[in-house]
Amino acid sequence: IRLLNSVKHQLELIGKHCPSLTSQISFICILKLLEELSERLEEEKAKDEMDISSIEMEKREGNITS
Repeated sequence: IRLLNSVKHQLELIGKHCPSLTSQISFICILKLLEELSERLEEEKAKDEMDISSIEMEKREGNITS
């Protein structure tokens, strides 16, 4: 995720220095895709963290009952 944000930041900097309209449109499209990808990664990360915590709770509950 940090890598994606770094790439996004670099593209924003490059986009500011490119006057060409087609370049700017391309950069905007790439930025939108990167934003969407990083949002999906954040969602997946949150799901994974919830799965891990529920597994840990099940383990603890299993230890208590046994």
